[in-house]
Amino acid sequence: MNNKISIAIVDDHSLVGFATKQMFKSCSSDLDLVTYQNPEQFITDMTTGDLAVPSVILCDYNMPEMTGLEVHDSLKEILKEHSDLPQFYLVSSEDNLESYALNFKSDFFSGSYQKPLQPNKVEEILNLSLVNLAS
Repeated sequence: MNNKISIAIVDDHSLVGFATKQMFKSCSSDLDLVTYQNPEQFITDMTTGDLAVPSVILCDYNMPEMTGLEVHDSLKEILKEHSDLPQFYLVSSEDNLESYALNFKSDFFSGSYQKPLQPNKVEEILNLSLVNLAS
């Protein structure tokens, strides 16, 4: 069992992706972190196996190419026969984030967080990931 947490951050704003990555790095140096500004490239890399299934996926809801829901639903197809499912978190600055989250139906949808992510929320995500890896 690999206890290293791999995290994919999918956000069309490079500064948000960078800041989120830095917050995770400040919590732990034992992380594999990748960022994607283009959700279509993220889906392609997951489909082709160029990117192993991460432990955690943080995905923005509003992106020009596709929504976070479309990313999530694409992953449902990719992961349907995968035994180790990631934790998928929706992140958005939208006020009605909770109503968007109701549309996410899968065994790997883990919740939603308001942007910008705060350090205590990053720690919460890491702690939940460690619990998930241990089980």
